[in-house]
Amino acid sequence: MRLETEPKAILALDIETTPRWWWYDGKATNRVMMFVGQWVDSRMGPFGWIFTPKVILEGLTDSRSREYQGLPMVSREQGLRMVSLTIADADSLLGHNVRDFDLPSLDGELMIANMPMLPRRTVLDTLRDTERTAGQSRSLGNRLARLPETVDKPHVEPVVWERAFHDFEPAALREVWERSTADVQGHIDLFVNDREKGYL
Repeated sequence: MRLETEPKAILALDIETTPRWWWYDGKATNRVMMFVGQWVDSRMGPFGWIFTPKVILEGLTDSRSREYQGLPMVSREQGLRMVSLTIADADSLLGHNVRDFDLPSLDGELMIANMPMLPRRTVLDTLRDTERTAGQSRSLGNRLARLPETVDKPHVEPVVWERAFHDFEPAALREVWERSTADVQGHIDLFVNDREKGYL
């Protein structure tokens, strides 16, 4: 007997990283600082988590907490657990360079935390799975800028990234959060376009 299944649940995702310094061996490494997801073909908007050091979370006073109001700040371990549970709910994962960057970066974080790797899912990569072209940038910003009725990809200055992920300034975190949520919508816009045009 063959069972009919519901349409596949596709999760568009994006992460943001920053260099961190490991004092004990004198080497730098990139750490995941933010995860944003959005279900394709769902009315639910973007959601996600900002991975925040426990020393900041535990040291927040009432007045300081108000500055971060609305920002989904969690400890790294909490965030990784929620990311894993979310990906477990998906049938397919969607992103731009998600196969070579986002997913390996998340698996690296899970390994450092001695947690199970992400559940394996079908991956739809709007950078790696499209037809190869010569001489043209296939970056997300370049592709979206050329498509009508797609989200604008915001530009965030380097100093803002530093203030967000090194100093955890609320205004900078909001700016990066807005940029990342726009990126996820951009992944969806690009996926819909490329599927319709036969590029993907």
